[in-house]
Amino acid sequence: MDANFTPLGEKVAVMRARHDIHGWERHGENNSNPTAHPYIEGVFVNKVNGKYYLQYAAPGTEFNVYANGVYVADAPLGPFTYQVHNPFSSRPGGFATGAGHGSTFQDFAGNWWHIATIRISVNEMFERRLGLFPCDFDADGVKFCNQHFADYPYALPDGKRSDMQRIAPMWNLLSYNKPTTASSHQLNHAPALAANEDITTWWAADANDSTPWLQIDLRDTCAVHALQINFADHQTPLPHAWDTHADAQAHGRVIYSDRGDVSFLLQGSTDGEHWTTIKDTRNAPEDNPHDLIVLDTPTRLRYVRISYISQAVQGTIALSGLRIFGMGNGTPPAPITSFTAKRSACGMDASLTWEAATNADGYNLRYGTTPDKLYNSWQVFGKNALKFTFLTKDKPCYLAIDSFNENGVTPGTTQKID
Repeated sequence: MDANFTPLGEKVAVMRARHDIHGWERHGENNSNPTAHPYIEGVFVNKVNGKYYLQYAAPGTEFNVYANGVYVADAPLGPFTYQVHNPFSSRPGGFATGAGHGSTFQDFAGNWWHIATIRISVNEMFERRLGLFPCDFDADGVKFCNQHFADYPYALPDGKRSDMQRIAPMWNLLSYNKPTTASSHQLNHAPALAANEDITTWWAADANDSTPWLQIDLRDTCAVHALQINFADHQTPLPHAWDTHADAQAHGRVIYSDRGDVSFLLQGSTDGEHWTTIKDTRNAPEDNPHDLIVLDTPTRLRYVRISYISQAVQGTIALSGLRIFGMGNGTPPAPITSFTAKRSACGMDASLTWEAATNADGYNLRYGTTPDKLYNSWQVFGKNALKFTFLTKDKPCYLAIDSFNENGVTPGTTQKID
């Protein structure tokens, strides 16, 4: 196109959906609807070292498997070849899932970054957030992201990064499935849903609760380095004065707003009786639905409580996650040295099972096309089985299962899926 966005030539078809051979492109949650045609969208092109990298998203915004793949060519209009390592961006498991429909850019230090949309898709299909991931091109020109524990805190590089091979987070998650209590809750929105590592479920206070609070007990006094408060939109209509979708509302569609200012008091304690303020925004509300608070120095805490919660918009107070990061007092779980993989008749799925590691909170399955390129990951909590749906038909896959808990990550043994 020229400066006026006038096309300079005729359209050229450069790729199409291949959900008949690419497992990750299949429609549905966990790629469960292979007969439906996926959405192929979100095209973006980077030119790197003389190669054109055409990225695209599939299979749909509302699914946990929403991801970005890439084709590569020597010329802008192709012919394009499917990169063997695909999708290059995906987050099918963990607190915040989905990592498709975005773009790739380079910062002033030369670091590559990939930005993609994260699905919530509870109130409305397009209810999303943005995720920012380290990205790079390896010595063979393969485009990849590091998305291991990608919804945990990580430090931005000061200059050129050197962490593209990391497989463990900077701090461990201390709050997963820990006991939670609250001032009140609504049906199907119990306090435990603020600690279950799922952004699509949440604790919601009773609509008549004038002083809502939520508290987590870590069961032990741990070194806390950071905390994240994730507010959820629970029955939050767009205020009438801002409504530009009257027709949609008249037909029964609920319209949801940006969250607007929220305020709260966040405190910590070692005994549940004496409390120290971590952050107080009651006199200075912030427009921050996913606030990450990094402590200047690690603080030993057992209890964390959020109270005096209020928000500028209508609806009830709700938290999809009160996440606490730091270092536990025990040891990481035992390694996973083997697993069983039964590949399906279609060739794009494998039923994976492995022996549970004692004291493991979950597992991070790292996989790729060669043993030295386990770039992708699928994080699971509280189970030792997975229907793995990202295989390419008639192609092998290499996979390692890392076990993790609040004390660290233990790398697993790499194994081939034929």
